[in-house]
Amino acid sequence: MQDFESAVAEFTYTEAEQIKKETLRQQFLERFPASSLAAMTLDQYCLGLEPKTDSFSYWLEFQTHPLGGMGGGDASKFVIFYSPKKKEYIFNNRYETKEQAFEAVKSGLIELLRLAEDNKFSQCDSVPPFEAFTLLGKVLNMYFPEKFLPICGLNHLNDLCLQLGVEANIKSQTSMNLAILNFKQQNPLVSGWSNDKFASFLYEKYSPKVQLWKIAPGENARLWQDCLQGGLICVGWGEIGDMRQETDAAEFKEKYREIYGAKRIAHWKEIWSFAKELKKGH
Repeated sequence: MQDFESAVAEFTYTEAEQIKKETLRQQFLERFPASSLAAMTLDQYCLGLEPKTDSFSYWLEFQTHPLGGMGGGDASKFVIFYSPKKKEYIFNNRYETKEQAFEAVKSGLIELLRLAEDNKFSQCDSVPPFEAFTLLGKVLNMYFPEKFLPICGLNHLNDLCLQLGVEANIKSQTSMNLAILNFKQQNPLVSGWSNDKFASFLYEKYSPKVQLWKIAPGENARLWQDCLQGGLICVGWGEIGDMRQETDAAEFKEKYREIYGAKRIAHWKEIWSFAKELKKGH
């Protein structure tokens, strides 16, 4: 682990970066103010409907990604979404109808904001239907950026707690998030920083997701030169085609199942993660 003081000294974060993030958050809040959530419709919430860029779910995961990522997995993280391929709503099986699922979502969102307003974060982890969902953390940060860091994933939070020597309940998203936030507030080197700046610092200097990827471009790497010249990588699943054309994890999973069958379905996530979630430095 890098010495914290030297890491702070090396880190750069411009005013323009901060303004860009603040502007993006305000755009979200103007589009989806807390006061409007009770009246939000199913179509306004769901991923998968046209225009795809208009929904609450799309803005949380994609449009506001610079304010904290919640990628990974498929659209089921939103409890309910629309599948253009199947032409139907897909929702968590704890609910019998799409209406029940969506009402649970709305009630959960409103309850999360109420608890956060009253600083009752310890109760947020158990608010249905978002128990342990990354959605929980993203919503709390979007509406309360001063109270909650823009870091959602349990694995990321746990790793950062370990690196910073912060004690927290590793099963609680809010416990770990607030423990890291307290670390920031108690440290004079970073206490004056915005939470966005501090999160950017953590991901740059203490990245919680450094991984090694082993690639086999053909037998004895026979396709490596082709990959270098074409600026691409091939991973041996040719029937899938160009992954740049795939935009929806749930639809890609179904496409994979149709091509390779149920016996090999476990590999779909490996391909999706490599093509869609891998970033420079990870």
